[in-house]
Amino acid sequence: MNVIANNNWIYRPMMSDNMDKQQTMIIAAVAVVAIVAIAAIIIINPFKGGNGGGGGDDDDDLRCLLRVYGNADMNNYLDDDDLTFLKEIIDGKNAWDPVKHPLADANCDDVITQADYDLVKKFLAGQAATMYYVDWDGKNARVDYPLTRMLADSNGIAVTFTTGLDIFRILGLFDEVTMMTNSDIAVADIDPTLYPGVEDIKAYSAPKMRHTADTYEMFVQNNIKVFLSEQKFLDDTFLTAAEEDFDTHHLNIIKLPTNRYMNGICWEDTLVTLGVMCNKQSATAPYITYLDKTLDEIADATKGVTNKSCLIPYYADGYGVHPLYIDSHGTSGIYTADVYTTEFIPLVSAIDLKTADGFGEAEVEQIIAKNPDCLVVAAFGYATSKNWTVDSYKNGITEQMLSEFRKLGYNKPIYVLPFESCVLAGPAFAKVIGSMIWEDAFDSDKAWKEFHNFFKDFMGYKGTLDDLKNSKFAPWQYTA
Repeated sequence: MNVIANNNWIYRPMMSDNMDKQQTMIIAAVAVVAIVAIAAIIIINPFKGGNGGGGGDDDDDLRCLLRVYGNADMNNYLDDDDLTFLKEIIDGKNAWDPVKHPLADANCDDVITQADYDLVKKFLAGQAATMYYVDWDGKNARVDYPLTRMLADSNGIAVTFTTGLDIFRILGLFDEVTMMTNSDIAVADIDPTLYPGVEDIKAYSAPKMRHTADTYEMFVQNNIKVFLSEQKFLDDTFLTAAEEDFDTHHLNIIKLPTNRYMNGICWEDTLVTLGVMCNKQSATAPYITYLDKTLDEIADATKGVTNKSCLIPYYADGYGVHPLYIDSHGTSGIYTADVYTTEFIPLVSAIDLKTADGFGEAEVEQIIAKNPDCLVVAAFGYATSKNWTVDSYKNGITEQMLSEFRKLGYNKPIYVLPFESCVLAGPAFAKVIGSMIWEDAFDSDKAWKEFHNFFKDFMGYKGTLDDLKNSKFAPWQYTA
């Protein structure tokens, strides 16, 4: 059993058929009372452990990424083992521990009965049902299961970022994405060599990318049934309109993150959970295997390695260093994919930003004064844009930022991380960067080969290893 001192699973919302009648029940009350008696409050987190993970009862130490109710044994697959787990509770052979196995309650009625078993059996058969899951706030949410049944009759999927395109490509549903938000990269500028068919996706704009009730009406008009975005871009008026109209239009808003780590979850959870929601577990199984294997290898390689301090300047075209934008941990516990990636290896931030989402300004003199062991520059807007060649991207960032650091006296290593392509590929990126920083700990040739395999297996990349090394998608070191 894994215990940690901070956890988002304190309350378990009770859900009836009417979502407006949700109530909240503290399920850890007895445990907390008992722990208080010995003067220490420890909260059990069923999702955590192992390599930053490891909830669940399977043999691997990957954390529980699958957040759907019905995942009774709290591992990363919905399968017959969950039926066995439920049957033993129903038959009285085992008692249900709702703290350790909250997801066993498939229909969210706070008891384990034959109805839970029957519902999971429907899920495994791919039959239509309502599926509940734990969202980015630790609350219950629902979707129409399987989501793929909602995509007939010219209905489609909308996404906000290219990570959404990556997720649905892995699930084999890229062709079902019919709308995408114009964000820092306009949809028309996305590189079709990386995303074949992206030119057929309809672009739309929302003020400051924030979706409101007006945006919802546009979703209805365009027959959107599944929407994958980010919490910060969803206004309450949008969410309320979608919920009130759910039984009519069935817009399934997937309340799970794509580019931001928040409340203990990230895009890994989103991919694995969507794999079940879409009845596409066979598509996510290779990613789960990759993730578990790669995290184990990183943990083994970094045993005994000395930590190094770093800072992560954020760069998009024209940003420069005056002011300098830095990615780090936010006071709210939210941070972005570049920060998440660097923390797979022993890199420790040299600055503590007091911003809610971990994205803030700093004067370049402050950075020089901190004198971190290295910089890992997060370059946004290049990897997925057809408007940048490899040379124009590297020359642009060198002229506007990297050379400035050298002029201002920073002479330690500088690495560049393409933001968009490092999200789902984070561990693969971490091994390559790790091989640049700790040459004795990581096998560089092996790290690059595995990096190439990831892009071939999950991103549809067709080029050779050398092609990838010299592409916009790979990390690189600035050597001047």
